[in-house]
Amino acid sequence: MGDDSVKIHRGSLQEWESFANKSPQASFFHTPLWSHILTKAGLAHTPEFLIFEFAGDLKAAVPALSVPHWAGLLQSWCSMPLGTYGGIMTNRHCSDSEWKNVTAKVLQNLAPGIRQPSLCLDLPPALSIPSESLPDRAVVVDLSTHLLPLQEDFQSLWDSRFKSNNRWSTRKAEKTGFQITELQGKEDMELFQMLYDGASAHWEFPLPNALIRVLGNESLEHGEQIRFRIVRHADKVVAGGVFLHHNHYVSYFLSAFDRHWGPFCPMNLLLKGEIQYACLRGRQVFDFGASLGIESVLKFKSSFGAEPVPRTRVVIRNRLWRALMSWRKTGV
Repeated sequence: MGDDSVKIHRGSLQEWESFANKSPQASFFHTPLWSHILTKAGLAHTPEFLIFEFAGDLKAAVPALSVPHWAGLLQSWCSMPLGTYGGIMTNRHCSDSEWKNVTAKVLQNLAPGIRQPSLCLDLPPALSIPSESLPDRAVVVDLSTHLLPLQEDFQSLWDSRFKSNNRWSTRKAEKTGFQITELQGKEDMELFQMLYDGASAHWEFPLPNALIRVLGNESLEHGEQIRFRIVRHADKVVAGGVFLHHNHYVSYFLSAFDRHWGPFCPMNLLLKGEIQYACLRGRQVFDFGASLGIESVLKFKSSFGAEPVPRTRVVIRNRLWRALMSWRKTGV
């Protein structure tokens, strides 16, 4: 059963927008715009926004989508898909003890009503939850990301956090004559897509082409939130990346570059420019995302001063689904 001391209701799109704009934890992945992008790309459907009211002035909210599996035969309820962190958010800053209490009560209220095969809920980076606070059937998945705390004075950040090899590579890129612009239309999109397809050919989980196309189209209308940047050399597209802005948070979502131009370090120049822009806009955190255990990726992100930070995903399986999976394995 749920916790009767917590009041729960489904929020409207306007409430969702307002809550995400005011929450100190909210990233781009908490927003209705991210839900719209995933839905338009055909990767999820049935957006939902749940508001949990606790005693006093504290409120929590969970945005979620249904994600199809097995050619759409099954669905999971996920908050939120394909982002670094798009799970529980609150209407104000919380202490660690408040966060753990909020998380435990949200999970306790969600778990009994789960109808889909599974429920996935992300917790804020660096927050863990005691196992005794978890509902039955909950499984904790340990993940990570890389965060760079920002400050208004980019030069101080450049001097204190960027490693010397990174500064050298960036200066090399500056002398190469690269130009950085926003995505400028269908041709840019197609050229970047070719770079991404080549770079991700051997990745285990590349992002779907449909998602990248939708991000490109939406960046033309929401350029302040979706910065789709292209690096050129003599009118040739040599690299690009997508950076998602919301409140104080910037997420480095995806990138690709022409390996012929790799030795000239176009990505160093692109990231320097985006970090500098984030500082000017008053952002507080630049999220580089996970390294997936790839040593070269870890070193690259660390060279900007980003530090690995653990994060947690809680997964709860539906009882009937668990029984079905057990039957399939044992035949009993």
